[in-house]
Amino acid sequence: LQLLKFLKNDLCKTSNSQDPDEPCLKDANPRGLAVMVIFVAALVASCVLLKYNPKVGLLFLFFALLFNGMPVSYAMGLFGAFGLYFLLGGSKALIHVPLTAYASSDSIIVIAFPLFLLSGTVLQAGNIGPRIFHFTNTLVRHLPGGMGIAAIVFCAIFAAMTGSSVAVAATVSVVAMPEMLKRGYSRKTTIGLLAAGGTLGILFPPSLALIMYSALTFESLGNLFLGALIPGIVLTLMFIAYMVYVGMTDKNIQRDERATLKEILQAFRNGLGGLIVVVIIMGGIYSGLFTPTEAGAVAALYSIFLCTVWYRTLTLAALFSAVMKAGKIASMIILIIIAANITGNLITMTQVTQQLLDLVNSLAVPSWMYMAIILVFLIILGGPLEAVSIMVITVPILYPIITALGFNGLWFGIIQAVVGELALISPPEGINLFILQEIGGASAAEVSWGVIPFLVIMALFLLLLCVYPALTTWLPALLGQA
Repeated sequence: LQLLKFLKNDLCKTSNSQDPDEPCLKDANPRGLAVMVIFVAALVASCVLLKYNPKVGLLFLFFALLFNGMPVSYAMGLFGAFGLYFLLGGSKALIHVPLTAYASSDSIIVIAFPLFLLSGTVLQAGNIGPRIFHFTNTLVRHLPGGMGIAAIVFCAIFAAMTGSSVAVAATVSVVAMPEMLKRGYSRKTTIGLLAAGGTLGILFPPSLALIMYSALTFESLGNLFLGALIPGIVLTLMFIAYMVYVGMTDKNIQRDERATLKEILQAFRNGLGGLIVVVIIMGGIYSGLFTPTEAGAVAALYSIFLCTVWYRTLTLAALFSAVMKAGKIASMIILIIIAANITGNLITMTQVTQQLLDLVNSLAVPSWMYMAIILVFLIILGGPLEAVSIMVITVPILYPIITALGFNGLWFGIIQAVVGELALISPPEGINLFILQEIGGASAAEVSWGVIPFLVIMALFLLLLCVYPALTTWLPALLGQA
């Protein structure tokens, strides 16, 4: 039923009809109709293949659903359920679907999703961002590229408050873009900077991507948060170094006067309430006072108090809207995790991973070469797919292979997060590009050209993590957790 509804909605998107009750077939765009015909043909072909070669038919079905725009949770769920049915004993094997759904939901890690999401949506709705940005700009506005540096530092702080790249990119775009353009920053540089700065939400704790990786692999969430801290700081410094270079070479960029101590203290007091969220989350987790899930609960409660009582920037109606938004996003993510785990069970029971490992071992190729191939594959996927899709599609297959080859699972989680960052700003499907295009009124070409320097920086950063994996494992090992 969901598939039929999806087909109807997708077809009607190509229609010129404005009446939702009017049949849309007669007004449909011929190109859209052609796409739908190809899609239906692919579905029919996959059904035929299921009869003669179930494994090939399942893969054909999955990619036909995914690349036509079906939500990844539906595509993976159908792939997993059909696989269990056709490969593992018919309807009896489908008992694994509800069992996996329950086991995936009954997890202390999964509880962290709605809590951190609630904290982030409340802070965003409560308009805390401008206070934090004003404080960071007051600190560094006198430096070359000062406002660009302020935007990057703001992104790092707001990422540590929300864990969401979309929230960071949307907030920093609204707050910083007009001010940067006023001070002579080129439109291309501004858009590229803000799109790239938004990606820090994936890397800094409480990164929702790392929570999902932990839920899929059962790697320690605390270790992942510890392992992501140093890479997050390093990438932030690399972005800052580039903005200093831009500020020194672009003569059109204006520099403000150094802020007085009084201005700094006033800006600090104004943003103190928001900065405490960072102390609660990062300080609580790294000191051992809270588990990551407990930190999410405390941060959510404090964020509600901050926006409704301290700053009084959030009405009850707006709070209810923020709660509903967080609930919808959390439900979507949990559904994706359930679908991914169903597919993971299918992969385990059909011994796909073991067969791939046997193939890898038989080729006698160095492990680093396999890792290089995997990285190139993940980066290529970042073009047509977004970060969550890449993770849920690849982790169930790649994680056992990576660990069997002797690589650290924690390190691979950070690598997955960085690849997710690249996907967020990789044309043509980067979510942050769409956000900047919408808020900034920029063309697709303008946005794509603007992010190129930052794509290069992030590619170099990814190479740095591969050459020096201790950047991700040193801190957890130092604290005795890895």
